[in-house]
Amino acid sequence: MVPRQEFLNPTVLDPGSRKTKTGYFWVLARDDRAWNGSVPPGVAFTFAPGRGGIHAERILQGFSGSLQVDGYAGYNRLIAPDRIGPDIRLAYCWAHARRKLVEITRNGSAPVAEDGVKRIGELYRIEAELRGLDPQARLA
Repeated sequence: MVPRQEFLNPTVLDPGSRKTKTGYFWVLARDDRAWNGSVPPGVAFTFAPGRGGIHAERILQGFSGSLQVDGYAGYNRLIAPDRIGPDIRLAYCWAHARRKLVEITRNGSAPVAEDGVKRIGELYRIEAELRGLDPQARLA
């Protein structure tokens, strides 16, 4: 299972202050259908007053496994060496990395960025070939 986390920024009432404040809906999604997973897809929404790693840690309390994330540094708290709790592995999203590399290549000649875009394209090709295969075949 690889939950994917996203943020939505609602404005909510701030009880007792007669004002509103911005908070964050943390959205965790699971969809293993692309690799014939046995669990049904699902989405969970939870609210937190911020986007800090402390909220990710609270929301994912008890979770173990891989978590697909963007490059946001707040997730580093989940893999800190001194963290107590189940093992979490961060799986960074290629789309976020690729987007940055594409931006760099659009602003001029950048051979390293161009090479990165090509390599990510090759990974996408490999992933497309593996999609739908069982876990043992994908691992091989």
